[in-house]
Amino acid sequence: MIRRPPRSTLSSSSAASDVYKRQVYAAAAAVGFQGEQPAGTWSSIPQDKVISLAKHYAAYGAAAGGLNGAPAEMSERTLREFFLPGWRAFARAGGKGAMTAHNSVLDRPCHAHPWLVNTVFRKELGFGDGIIVSDCNDIEALVDFRVAQNITHAAAAALIGGVDLDLQCGGNSAYTELDVAIRAGLVNTSVLDKAVRRVLAGKFAAGLFEKPLTDPGMAKMINSKQHQQLALRAAEEGVVLLMNRNRTLPLPPHNGKGVALRIGVIGPNGGCARTSQDQQCPAALNMLGSYTQYAPGIGVEVPTIHEALSAMYPGTRFAQGANINDANLTMIPSAVTLAQESDVAVVVLGDDLHSSSEWGDRDSLDLPGGQLPLLQAVVETGTPVILVTITGRTPTFGGPSNAILGNIAGLLSGFRPGQMGGVAIANLIAGVSSPSGKLAQSWVRSAGQAMSGAAPFLQWRVGKWVANSRGPPDPDGRYYDPYNTHTGAHPTLWSGTPEESSEASPLFRFGDGLSYTSFNYSRIQIGRVDRTGESTVTVSVLLTNAGDRAGVEVVQVYSQDPVMAFVRPWKRLLGFKRVRLEAGASATVDISVMREQMMFYDDQLKLRLVEGEYLISVGGSSYSAAFLTARLTI
Repeated sequence: MIRRPPRSTLSSSSAASDVYKRQVYAAAAAVGFQGEQPAGTWSSIPQDKVISLAKHYAAYGAAAGGLNGAPAEMSERTLREFFLPGWRAFARAGGKGAMTAHNSVLDRPCHAHPWLVNTVFRKELGFGDGIIVSDCNDIEALVDFRVAQNITHAAAAALIGGVDLDLQCGGNSAYTELDVAIRAGLVNTSVLDKAVRRVLAGKFAAGLFEKPLTDPGMAKMINSKQHQQLALRAAEEGVVLLMNRNRTLPLPPHNGKGVALRIGVIGPNGGCARTSQDQQCPAALNMLGSYTQYAPGIGVEVPTIHEALSAMYPGTRFAQGANINDANLTMIPSAVTLAQESDVAVVVLGDDLHSSSEWGDRDSLDLPGGQLPLLQAVVETGTPVILVTITGRTPTFGGPSNAILGNIAGLLSGFRPGQMGGVAIANLIAGVSSPSGKLAQSWVRSAGQAMSGAAPFLQWRVGKWVANSRGPPDPDGRYYDPYNTHTGAHPTLWSGTPEESSEASPLFRFGDGLSYTSFNYSRIQIGRVDRTGESTVTVSVLLTNAGDRAGVEVVQVYSQDPVMAFVRPWKRLLGFKRVRLEAGASATVDISVMREQMMFYDDQLKLRLVEGEYLISVGGSSYSAAFLTARLTI
């Protein structure tokens, strides 16, 4: 799912707001869940794997206003260019199907959309006989969409629309009405036979008829040391360092007086009072995300940030300070006292399983409950504050200005870091590991920016050439300001009064992320264009670790397309690579840009590689002062 409005109920279900990054994630998910599988057909699935279905098809992340199930209004070209490439990558990697989305696309509900499922999904995208399953009760909902007169009619419409299975959440499945629909002539038995055949093919491939139950011994893998280490690595690499004033992080083991550093962990996502690891708490479950309230039943340990920091800094103390889903302010005084008695306050705020979950749409992106007053009170103590966010979406911090961030020493964004997220964040704070994560979407300043020029993905078509700007110049010496933030050209988004307005630029940009070291880019080179093979061109750059410790940089390659008759995005991500370098070391980084990544749909909806001059940029973010640029002529 392409992530668009951060107000959206399931923005936490999306891997990225960028097309290419979503393709990479989709392919990895297909292989990870079910192993190497052929595209478009069924093959034997290993017993330790599962059938891989993705959700939600299609354009679920573009629901109007960020409302769950609202129409996804767009042109067919936008649908094909931004929302379908991830599905094609999933199919090519062997993905076996999808769950259809709550919303409508091109004026038809996804659950009764023959063209979208039977033509595009199965034929054009290459899913073939893959399985389509409804979302919860959505076949019944066709009556609410007013495209079906009753449940019998809805069942027939969904089956004709390519939906093979009905996921019913309580009550009887709408597909129990199929016999009535067939007798009434609403749907032919041949359509039912095709759906049954697809489902049975999947069950045969999974071996469910030969061995319907999984080997109980495989349960030993759950929460194994190997799994914990993988979860730790994923969390350490995924957490994003966005602010680090005066190099406050990593924290030293002692304060300036030679005494062990006193850390106060404050906030509802920082910890909880529990007597054993078997007792899960909200702060632990919130690192896992939606629907994981069932985790206690499978014995997975989820250390909190307080527990993990306590293992490194003896005497670390905790105060909850606020709730996430109510404005109770009675706990703030004890949190303030702890901050005053600490050398550093690690304030851990964000979402819980309700404020960012299914049907958790928000009309405000500010941290919910009493968290903002808590943060303000802790900041006013004067104790240095390291803010950690555990969220399913990008939050804001008190109005478009987000002024309180000006008093924060460091900001770590954990999103939903998983079962080892607490340990990973503690490791990053203490310098046991070095941050290397990058934002997979832009971070808006307010809900009013969502879907604006500072929208949470690169592809919004805004920008203006200016004489002076904060960004890097192109090869002609001109500066491009993609967010219209320069003086005199719509520098603000107005929300009533100047005091309530904000810059049109996002708070943080796609691809942003700091390290405990620094990297220099030099010697950009673009290889010869391969017009016949899959690889269009190789972009090379010399990367140098200019800092005093080892680190990982995510080298990112972007393109601005040639001038043409129809509007193109300001910039597109074409590739990226994680590179680890020791202090002072250099390496040439080669990134192959595939032909298909350079292609796009023209005004006739034909996918093609347009001849012309492309501006290739390489750097550590989508908008970096260290960008290197070069021209590529095709």
